[in-house]
Amino acid sequence: MKYLIFTFILAALILMSSPLSASYLNSVNEVIAGSATGIGAKQMAMGGAGMMAIDGTSLYYNPANLTRVPRLEFMLGLSYQKYKSDMETRALSSSTGYDVKDSHANTRISSAIMTIPYPTYRGSMVFGFGVARTADFDGVSNFYFEEDNDGVITATSEEVGETGGINQWSFGMGIDLSPRVAFGGSVSLYHGKHKFNLQSPLYSAASLVSSYEQFLEYRYIGYGAKVGLAMQLSPHLGLGMTIESPIYYSIDQDGSEVVDGDISFYPTFEYDLKKPFVFSAGAIGRFDYLTLMADVDYTDWSQMSYSESFAMEMLNDELEDAYGETVRFRVGAEYVIPNIDLAIRGGFFNDPLPYKETISYNPDTRYGYSFGFGFLVDEVMMIDFAYVHGSFSDGFVLESGDFVSSINLNEDVTTDRLFMTASYRF
Repeated sequence: MKYLIFTFILAALILMSSPLSASYLNSVNEVIAGSATGIGAKQMAMGGAGMMAIDGTSLYYNPANLTRVPRLEFMLGLSYQKYKSDMETRALSSSTGYDVKDSHANTRISSAIMTIPYPTYRGSMVFGFGVARTADFDGVSNFYFEEDNDGVITATSEEVGETGGINQWSFGMGIDLSPRVAFGGSVSLYHGKHKFNLQSPLYSAASLVSSYEQFLEYRYIGYGAKVGLAMQLSPHLGLGMTIESPIYYSIDQDGSEVVDGDISFYPTFEYDLKKPFVFSAGAIGRFDYLTLMADVDYTDWSQMSYSESFAMEMLNDELEDAYGETVRFRVGAEYVIPNIDLAIRGGFFNDPLPYKETISYNPDTRYGYSFGFGFLVDEVMMIDFAYVHGSFSDGFVLESGDFVSSINLNEDVTTDRLFMTASYRF
């Protein structure tokens, strides 16, 4: 019984230590929710629309379209991201507040994919395998509030930094069912980390008594699958659809805290998380040198659930109350300039926050735009570039026993990303 009580308290403390923009809303803040990132510079330049793309990224977007890759292909992708946060906090009883800006940047290899056609008497069969970064946890935020320390009002700051992400290792195949209909499927292994760092001074009677720093690390291993169909309705119009199964993650976490140089360690805590189904559909229209694409995804995040830990299972009702349904859409266009093998691309997307609207008083869904270009080299290599800008804002009323009074928090976040993909067909 003592161990059970300790486990529950530890789980609650670690979960509630998540970034303040979410942790004061509820005692659960699962970074897996709504953290998807894109794959492929061509697709990202078109707003992230990739359901009907014909290259190695089909392994992740819609494996049925692997059948349209005509030759052995190797694809390598790089990405750069800059995350910027602007947080304003103001006590409800005050007309002034604090405005803090911060940023974080990283550059990394984002994908490596191989597609291998298998000789058939008719139709097509193509295998694909690869690894891609499909979720990003990178972020930064600084938060100010006022404490009442023995009758003295003190401004106190908390700085939060996060890094990490999920890599998806996938193997799949696509096969023609008929001249116009293809089927595909893939299985995936997920592996990654989420690192969280909190720094805050501790005051008493307006005097600094100690410095406090907390480190948390979450390690993820998961598995899932996806099946898809691709249909060529006419020479100009194609449709696709996929179903992504629930992803089952095994998570273990630990960490430490440092108070005035004295370090103490948290014991390792283990539990499981189930991510819900994702239903997707996409369309493509081809008109001479112009191509139009559109994708839509539906996810009911309230169906996330914890297991293999009684302490975590007690939080499932809060997951259901905090998270809701999301519908993501992406649209894009590509125009190929004749005779010079240069493709110009642009797109628009939305990526709704997974929280229910009742939690936030100023919801503004994530959205953004993109553009880019690609060119063919010697009929065997395609090089693509993309720039993606995204932003969102949100606001909450925060309440805590640490605060002099309840405060408004307004957060503006922008992300700027660059993608480069090189594809070589043998």
